[in-house]
Amino acid sequence: MCVFKTSHNLTKPYVISPSHIDPDLCTHILLYAAPLDGNKLSTPYWHDDKRPGGIYDQLKQLKVKKSKLKILLTVGAHYSLGKPWTDMTATEAGRREFIHFLIQFLRDRGFDGVDLFWYWPGLIVGSAKSDRERYTDLIKEMATAFDQETLIEDRQRLIFSAWGPKEPHYVDVGFNVTAFASYVDFVTVQTYNYNGFPKRPINHLTPLQSPVGKSIKDSVEYWVQRGMPKAKINIPFPAYGRRVYTQSSSDMTIGESMAIGIAPVGKYTQIQGALAYYEICMLLKEGGKVGWDSLAKSPYHIQDKYFLTYENEQSYKEKVSFLRKNHYGGAVILRLDEDDFLGIECGNGKFPLTRTLKTECTKRMNRRPK
Repeated sequence: MCVFKTSHNLTKPYVISPSHIDPDLCTHILLYAAPLDGNKLSTPYWHDDKRPGGIYDQLKQLKVKKSKLKILLTVGAHYSLGKPWTDMTATEAGRREFIHFLIQFLRDRGFDGVDLFWYWPGLIVGSAKSDRERYTDLIKEMATAFDQETLIEDRQRLIFSAWGPKEPHYVDVGFNVTAFASYVDFVTVQTYNYNGFPKRPINHLTPLQSPVGKSIKDSVEYWVQRGMPKAKINIPFPAYGRRVYTQSSSDMTIGESMAIGIAPVGKYTQIQGALAYYEICMLLKEGGKVGWDSLAKSPYHIQDKYFLTYENEQSYKEKVSFLRKNHYGGAVILRLDEDDFLGIECGNGKFPLTRTLKTECTKRMNRRPK
């Protein structure tokens, strides 16, 4: 699965469009993201809505090259935090209006399904203690409506996916995992950004395992313990890195050394403390120390007092191996626009991370002789 977000606000040449995408790299494309607007949606990329040649139309054209490609619309994410979700789910009538609007919206624009992204029910400002129950009602009613629409209209059922938090406390407060296992086709657990924030101990971006007990393995296993089938769990693979300022360049220990500040913005993305993979490749050419954490299965880079945690082709291979050996459902590239989609900086062709992910997920696994 591939998360797609336009980058029209970036400096050229790193402005992605659907025409850059090789559809053979993705089974699903998640278009990021539509905000809630009362019991309806605000149209993402409103200037392109249903316009010939617009974003939706360009994405649908990818199906000409790959008919089995599925395109889903992500709803919410950081565009709708707390109160919009709480208000929409407060009553059965509100949920019913939203679901009716959503189905019509998806069908009118040719989407194959929806991808819900509610940051963090019951915990964020503007949310309510009853968010967990409200979210459970919403997904149950959505699944029922999707089933009924398929029977009435004789259409292929809309795909239903969602995102879930990595932190056990966030899971327990906001998610009835047993209900998600019953009503949602799959859940992408947010197994990234374990590195934390300034004034906290450093950690890797996506450690497979960690001495401080915060890792991919810990997070997905908690979802399984709470009742989610492994086959319904997706693991995301970031195509970006996080860079912080530390106290010392010579003595950095995961879980102990402190991050005391955020690094400057990247040349193209212009986000403080974050670099797209192509910007990471640019940085690595400047020198510094590149290391590998054998427990986390993650690379890192130290330059002066800056610590960069990121992913590369080797870490992708290691983590896909974990995913497949443990029979988890699938992998999600986060995001296409942050990979080296032009093939300029990293020296491994276009979309080097996405291609690695596809190759590792689809290759035949070695089997033990009988």
